[in-house]
Amino acid sequence: MGHDNSVNWEQLEKDYVICHGDLLEGAVDMHLHVAPSLMYRKCDIAELTLRCEQFGYKAVVHKDHHMMTGPGCKIVNDHINKEGKCVAIGSVCLNNTNGGLNPYAVKSAISAGCKVVWLPTVSAQNHINAVLKGTSFPKLANGIVIEEEAIKLVDKKGDCKQEIVDILHIIKEHPGVVLATGHGDCHEINKVVEKACEMDMQDQIMIDHPDFMLETPDELLKHWVDLGVWIEWVGTMFCGISRHHMWDYADMAEKIRKTGVDRTIISTDFGQLDNVDPVKGLDNVIDGLLKEGFTKEEIKTMISVNPSKVLGI
Repeated sequence: MGHDNSVNWEQLEKDYVICHGDLLEGAVDMHLHVAPSLMYRKCDIAELTLRCEQFGYKAVVHKDHHMMTGPGCKIVNDHINKEGKCVAIGSVCLNNTNGGLNPYAVKSAISAGCKVVWLPTVSAQNHINAVLKGTSFPKLANGIVIEEEAIKLVDKKGDCKQEIVDILHIIKEHPGVVLATGHGDCHEINKVVEKACEMDMQDQIMIDHPDFMLETPDELLKHWVDLGVWIEWVGTMFCGISRHHMWDYADMAEKIRKTGVDRTIISTDFGQLDNVDPVKGLDNVIDGLLKEGFTKEEIKTMISVNPSKVLGI
């Protein structure tokens, strides 16, 4: 991800007019970054929930790489947006700051209302290697330094780690809770996916942005589609008004057609301090996909119906 310095991004965002309110109504964005955070963020849990409430969103999943967001979401739902319809949903990333691949952290997070459990993101060995090789990624705020211990998803034999198997058993006991696969190596992720599918957990597995960080080859992506898990494509990589976009909507359309509308979830992955308003971003994604030939019904399926199924809401 990176900036195109030839574009006036602030003006581009300011001039953008939301025009697809009918499709934003009932939307469920499963991938939003918010404050409080150890990283610079555009807005906090309350601000973003209330912003999405204005446009009739059904729910938003708030993500933080270093802390669980369930308790903050409960405060928003119980007090700040008590009369609203947009539900703030918590999540937890199994990075070092949360104890890594820690079944106790998963039990605690689910008890605190979290519905998405992310495998390691910033602590994943694949993520650390990618950043060392030059992949751009938001930095910690205020000079904070965290020495990451690289986390792999497989053991020395190349099998899915026992801690992850234990975590899968916990998640399976909670319909409406999903394991999202994070920033690990795609072949390691495949071991987790195959183990989960052996446990008949297809509907509780979501592959995060198979393109960014993972660089998943087409044959492996097809394998996951054949297994019946959910595939998430995130708008920040394709959105024309996103400072972090890497591909265009023709690329996004091609990827979606490979995975199929019925098993695709479109999230935004917005919330970075320097990036576009998440609602404008999702609206732009909708606009781009309409121009690529997707119907309103298909888009509704990917931004509302499918994520609602995953989260049991």
